[in-house]
Amino acid sequence: MPPLYLDYNATHPPDMPSLQKAIEIYSINYANTSGISRLSQKAAYLLEEARRNISTNLDIDSKQIIFTSSASESNALFIQSMLNYNRLQNKKKLQVYASPLDHPSVIDTLEAEPDIETKYLNVNKNGALDLENLEIILKNKQADFLCISHTHNETGIFQPFDEIVKILREYPVVTLVDATQTLPKLNKLYLKKENIFLPSKDLPVFFSASGHKIGAGFGTGILIRPDLPIGKNLEHYVFAKGGGQEFKIRSGTHNLPSILAFDMVLTKRMNDDKLLEKLFENTSFFEEELSKELNVEIIGANSHRMPGVSGIIFKDINVDFLLLGLDQKEITVSTGSSCKSKAKKVSKGLVSMGISEKDALNVLRFSYGKSFNDEQSSYTVNEICDIAKKIK
Repeated sequence: MPPLYLDYNATHPPDMPSLQKAIEIYSINYANTSGISRLSQKAAYLLEEARRNISTNLDIDSKQIIFTSSASESNALFIQSMLNYNRLQNKKKLQVYASPLDHPSVIDTLEAEPDIETKYLNVNKNGALDLENLEIILKNKQADFLCISHTHNETGIFQPFDEIVKILREYPVVTLVDATQTLPKLNKLYLKKENIFLPSKDLPVFFSASGHKIGAGFGTGILIRPDLPIGKNLEHYVFAKGGGQEFKIRSGTHNLPSILAFDMVLTKRMNDDKLLEKLFENTSFFEEELSKELNVEIIGANSHRMPGVSGIIFKDINVDFLLLGLDQKEITVSTGSSCKSKAKKVSKGLVSMGISEKDALNVLRFSYGKSFNDEQSSYTVNEICDIAKKIK
């Protein structure tokens, strides 16, 4: 069996045809997109064409899209901008409520800021936000802004976003929704069904996402700003000034080939009608096969989950040895969030769901795409069982 890469949530394998096409276009359109020359204007046109295509695919206005280098930068850009906005309002400290399932780029940024008091929303055992708790917080005006992970990167648990939006419509508050792990699972059918980015048109809701999570390679993220004054006036609150790129919101020379690749890959995925169906099939088969053979717990098994990711608690096996054994077999998996993969630290999100620290430290994350077939799945389960026998 060839090497198996099952760490898509860390980064998606590159869509080489799209990347090669993007580099080919860039190789003859390499002028700086901010210049005034004819060549620069041509590059700038390609940039804006990509922005329009991405916005069309996501059913938003093109001016809502701010290109960044990654979703982590998008998250930091939002948080720092809200911090500056707060300072302009002469408020001493921001009251922020975050989901304990948020990515470290959100949680660590919030907790590092002395002018931000970070509190955490309640989560039930299935990983869904406690909506009554959220409504009380917003009704009592306890939050200056919210941070919510749309799809949990360690388990695939998907928040009841339509219900959250109903609460936000009654008690509007500036909100960051990290959709980084949702974007890889989207096609036009699912996007139309869920209307995921629609709230950004009439609510103060921002979204973040990243190109490398869909196979577009590293170098481009997006921040979707709401089509409201808080979004349109974002340039007044940003912390980094410079060339004035991205509507004066995010200065820095554009990574044109990466942006072009983002556009191409996203268009492919949006037109893949079988994407979610195949991902659900792959997830179900793998989890059922593994559960037959070993004493494991599928985190969020009874939750609303996005497919293509399985957070597995191994009850009788040390996952550190299992991870190394799989790596020697050229099967790549991870212990959770890629930003924490080298640190043996208990997951705040898993503990918030009532999972013990012992179990939370004994989790492996398997994340995969539509090409993860039954043969590869069975092979992976067999290798896990073989390694388990050796390390028990």
